Amino acid sequence: MTIDTERTVLIPLNDTPASEWCLDFALKQVLRPTDKVILMNVYAPTIPLAIRLGQDAEFVNKKFETEEKEKEAHSLALLAKFRALLPNQQVSLKAMSGSAKYDVSYFVEQFKPDLVVIGSRGNHGLKKAILGSVSEHVLKNVTVPVMVVHQNPKPQ
Repeated sequence: MTIDTERTVLIPLNDTPASEWCLDFALKQVLRPTDKVILMNVYAPTIPLAIRLGQDAEFVNKKFETEEKEKEAHSLALLAKFRALLPNQQVSLKAMSGSAKYDVSYFVEQFKPDLVVIGSRGNHGLKKAILGSVSEHVLKNVTVPVMVVHQNPKPQ
């Protein structure tokens, strides 16, 4: 049975092994040749704290703009690296500054992809309580299907 229905699949990624695993899994197990793929990276915004230390506002603004441009360039380079792994797919890249858990969820609710495929690092306990879980937040807060891909489990 062949399904040729066109879907839009969002794959949020970052620079962790979990993202590499997630994209590899999506490529081998989820994506169809007719799918439109959106690769997304949300990077942490630059926070201009230097103004509190008495530095010149113009200097702080230039430094802020430079750091934001560097982060955006890094994000786009990361997405381009992942894009190269999908030579036969129609792919869009989305890099944005913000909070991954909130901005991925917001993006999903605004653009309604047919499926979200997101990696999970498998954080537990205190680390999860402090950092939170992007995949868990997305899973609980969007109205489209979400597939959470865990890294290959360690042999027992």
